[in-house]
Amino acid sequence: MISCEVQSHDAYGTSRKLFGDFFGVIADTTREILGADWSPEIEEAWRKLLTEIEGVITQSDVLSEPRTLPSS
Repeated sequence: MISCEVQSHDAYGTSRKLFGDFFGVIADTTREILGADWSPEIEEAWRKLLTEIEGVITQSDVLSEPRTLPSS
């Protein structure tokens, strides 16, 4: 799902960096709202998720690079 969203946001002109940063903002906002209820387990889950999202964005970069056929 994230990969599809990367592609659709590319079409809107959204930079990959901004797209990825958005999820960090969600994590920060959730942390602020939860306050004392934000636990180390929640922190670790968000860290893992943000790392996975960054991997999808990076992979999407590779997949969107123009491909050329090898010369003969």
